[in-house]
Amino acid sequence: EEEEEEEANDNNIISNGPPPPPPHHRLRIHEGRHAFETKTAKEMQRLFLHSLRRGGVKENNEEERTMTSRDDVVVKLSGTGKAPKQKKPEFKKSEFRPVLIKNELKVQLIRFTETQSFTKNFAVHDEEVEGILEDVVANGGYGNWRVDMRDETAYDIRVTKSGDAFVSRSKKSRSSVEEESSRSNHDDEDESKKTNGADSTKRLINTSRKNASFLANDREKKRLMRADDPFLVQVGVSTKDGKIKAAKRDKYKQVEEFLHHLEASLPVASDEEYTSAKKPLNIVDLGCGNAYLTFATYSFLKNTKSMDTNVVGVDVKRQSKEHNEAVAKELGWERDVSFVQGTIEQAEIPGSENVDVCIALHACDTATDQSLVRAVRWKTKLILASPCCHHDLHVRIKKSVTSSSSSSS
Repeated sequence: EEEEEEEANDNNIISNGPPPPPPHHRLRIHEGRHAFETKTAKEMQRLFLHSLRRGGVKENNEEERTMTSRDDVVVKLSGTGKAPKQKKPEFKKSEFRPVLIKNELKVQLIRFTETQSFTKNFAVHDEEVEGILEDVVANGGYGNWRVDMRDETAYDIRVTKSGDAFVSRSKKSRSSVEEESSRSNHDDEDESKKTNGADSTKRLINTSRKNASFLANDREKKRLMRADDPFLVQVGVSTKDGKIKAAKRDKYKQVEEFLHHLEASLPVASDEEYTSAKKPLNIVDLGCGNAYLTFATYSFLKNTKSMDTNVVGVDVKRQSKEHNEAVAKELGWERDVSFVQGTIEQAEIPGSENVDVCIALHACDTATDQSLVRAVRWKTKLILASPCCHHDLHVRIKKSVTSSSSSSS
């Protein structure tokens, strides 16, 4: 009877928005073998949309922007591989997830090719979301799907030659689920008091709390650079299936740490001119070496922040320039990411009259000082610099100490 009721509501939920479910009614994807297109695909779409649209975002004040805290919220819906007897998917991988952007709940779609990722955000109640969700899930040609839930339940779905779907479910330990549930219920009770007994079916939480962290743009340990970012794969930091190589963990951490500093400092260098896409952000990386941070900066600003960005890397070594240009071409970024061979003091840099951000990390000896001089002369809005080995300073100190000792004797 319950399955019949869910089947009858499928079209209403997708086409007309989700009706309020009866008390204690939990939406789910049925395990076992079922027709993919007419049952499992619809259940996936219904579960994703319904869980986000049920509570929505409630505005009380800036500290109390809220959304649903139900455990059946889908935090990630991803499709990979080719389904039997289907055309090859246009993208290697497609992924839907809920995110908060400027305190507004959005549906984010990320599509991956071998070398690039494309991100688009939609308002939760945008009618276009329903069409795109159905197009990708039911008609995208993917053979493997994974649905990750807020309570860490996961559904794995495999499409067969006959068009059926094998659905399996895994879940974390009972004790951890109960512990999280207890914390969630306590939060719900507190919030219910604040909202003066609002409808009990709308279990709300404050999005500033930790148990709403799944809405961050990247849920995994609040990473700003996804491990499967095309640039990390291209330069050998990640494997082709998007896992950080053990020998490259320190490099990945360095990239992450830098991006956190960049994100925190970005308001200094960008204003309405940039965010409204009227003017690209111009960045110069002095002493870029193998350009890990150069590429990370571009990928983060362009693909994550959706900011038009031009980046120029400068290094004295010819092989660095050639290597970095080859990587940029492989990624399809050569139009926006370019490289110049030359010294920090004398390199001719295109567009240097309009440099917004200057990067100089671990530029050896006096190179940091030279970078600061150029950045100041350019009247750069933001300088991100981290001094390296001070050989010249060490020599001067040593001479000074030796001279002082000789004088005193």
